[in-house]
Amino acid sequence: MAGERGKAAAGTLDQIFSSASNGLILLALAVVSDAAEFGQLSVVFTVFAAGVGLLRGALGTPLLLVADRGLEYVRTQGRHAVAAALLAGLVVGAAIVAYGLADRDSALWVVGLGVPLLMVQDVIRYVAIAAG
Repeated sequence: MAGERGKAAAGTLDQIFSSASNGLILLALAVVSDAAEFGQLSVVFTVFAAGVGLLRGALGTPLLLVADRGLEYVRTQGRHAVAAALLAGLVVGAAIVAYGLADRDSALWVVGLGVPLLMVQDVIRYVAIAAG
């Protein structure tokens, strides 16, 4: 029972820190950019956050729900989830790169290059939580 409470507490803390870091990122972006740049960055950040949210619901939550089926099952499902996250990350990243390249003065396309890695990392977090 204590192990289950520890897992629940760790998951809750992970979500709190994840949400807090998103707010800090937006605050940092607001400080170093003008209004137009911040607007563009906000659009990109919103697209990224929506993509991560969809992956958490479609891939992360099901992983947590099968955690009681054993480590090998979680690993197998985790591999499929990571592959799906990489594919989704490439699609979202390509959209952000295209958006950034449309504005020749913008360096937003660089942000799009990191999106697949960040989405995969988020799903791996759920694999780790489900694996205990």
